[in-house]
Amino acid sequence: MLQPLPAETVYEAQERARRDTRLLLFVLIVLYIVFFNLLAFPAMLFLSPGHLTHAPAHFRKWSAIASALAVLAAWLQYRSAKNVPLDIILNRLGARPADTKDDYHRRFMNVIEEAEAATGIRPIRAVVIPTVGSNAFSAEDGEGNTAIGVTEGVVSRLSRSQLTAVVAHETSHLADGDARLKTLACSMPGVFYTIQGWASVNDCEKYRLHSARLGANARADLFRLAVWFISGTGYILTRCVYMAISRQREHMADAHAVQMCKDPLSMAEALYRISGRYRGGEDIPEGYSALFIINPQFSALDDQQGIIANLFSTHPPSSDRINLMLSWAKADISALKKKQDQAGPAEKLTDRAELVGGLPAAEAPPMYYINRDAEWAGPYAPEQLFAFDFFTPNTWVCPVNSEHVTPASDQTPLLQIFQHGLPAIPPPAASPPDFFCPRCRVQLTETSYEGAEVFTCPFCKGYLLGAAVIERIIVRHDKTFSPNEISGSQQWKKAVEHNASDACAFPEIRCPACHGVMWKVFHSFLIRVVIDRCSNPACRSIWCDTGEIEAIQILVEETSEE
Repeated sequence: MLQPLPAETVYEAQERARRDTRLLLFVLIVLYIVFFNLLAFPAMLFLSPGHLTHAPAHFRKWSAIASALAVLAAWLQYRSAKNVPLDIILNRLGARPADTKDDYHRRFMNVIEEAEAATGIRPIRAVVIPTVGSNAFSAEDGEGNTAIGVTEGVVSRLSRSQLTAVVAHETSHLADGDARLKTLACSMPGVFYTIQGWASVNDCEKYRLHSARLGANARADLFRLAVWFISGTGYILTRCVYMAISRQREHMADAHAVQMCKDPLSMAEALYRISGRYRGGEDIPEGYSALFIINPQFSALDDQQGIIANLFSTHPPSSDRINLMLSWAKADISALKKKQDQAGPAEKLTDRAELVGGLPAAEAPPMYYINRDAEWAGPYAPEQLFAFDFFTPNTWVCPVNSEHVTPASDQTPLLQIFQHGLPAIPPPAASPPDFFCPRCRVQLTETSYEGAEVFTCPFCKGYLLGAAVIERIIVRHDKTFSPNEISGSQQWKKAVEHNASDACAFPEIRCPACHGVMWKVFHSFLIRVVIDRCSNPACRSIWCDTGEIEAIQILVEETSEE
């Protein structure tokens, strides 16, 4: 359970955040004045070349105009950055609301509820970025709307105590006013970036044609080059300001997180696991790296000390933060590394039992090979066998992992079905009436796979996954696989060619969710498992035929261990 921070601690931190906000605005105004004046000189040369004989007096006039415009632009930029709605920020980060039907997401939402109770900040939106990377962030807009977000890697890989420590860190950013400050600071360099893009080399021909009409080719190119260089320098210096602000406040958030969760060791474990994995850099806009608990982009400066590191890195060294937590926990870094390196499926299965109340997993149905026209096929589940018109009590079958061939009626599970029929499968209320298997044309049933809500066909055992669900499944290791499944997936990978159409024998299908065309694509070219992805950008559902989702998990786990 998270504990509230002392009132005086919160007051001091918020006062420091307000002071840093005023400092940020002051620095921004100074930078604008300096760079607008620097831009005034090439502008004067380009627009008024005839005034060069009286350059000093003429430049003072231009400088006064540039300074006034700079103050106005800085204020407008500050107000604009402050008023960016939280929804826009979350959309830029690709964050989505936590799924109330997902076991792991519900655990995350429960921790957020504890954070709300500890801080009195309500509501705190629980959002998840659908990436297998590991990271977490907090954000707040000018209206006081707040959110704490994690990636699928964090919500699935961390234990509850570690996840609580991460949420405590991000909650302290909200309580201290850091989240609003950093959200504001992330938007500050935007104007310089826009100006630099306007004057970029990519637009050279457009400006050359424009200047040719004016008869001033050389002056136009020089002016554009000056604007590009000056705005680029302004962009770098403005980023340095907010990087410095972000870096100095991470240590404070770590300390306040320990005060809230009373567990410095879990905080150290969480930082160690996040910093040592892929952090989602390719899926997170670089300009928002200061919002995250660890820099999403790997940078050597993040693990260094000194003036250069303080200016150009958004976070203090992860090793320093971890060592500080360990010193408070009276623990040793070698013991932490040994514990984390040995953490495997058993630890995750314990977490899984906590999520679902310790209930054992459902026993897998028996599988059989079937003989037809002197050829063996399968394996099939009993429901699939009874879907064949030729299947009778006298059909020869062979159970999986057995060499005992018998008539179907000699197998007790099959005999019971022959005598009493298949059990009725009531249509789930949550499943839309038009959710039908694209292969078997029967209604899909709702189920849970690795804690995530999916829909499955009771006959062909295919799976329909909503958008971003595949990323959740990949990072979770609750399900164990038999040696035959592992071997089959490895052989599948070796046999598949680099062409999705040739690799999959099934025809193109329609999406069960929106009826859009589904395209055959590789889940990734690294593992080369073919899936069907809905072409509708508003849907993006995925259909996995029998064995595909398991093959993806097996091959991804093998790749991550290499």
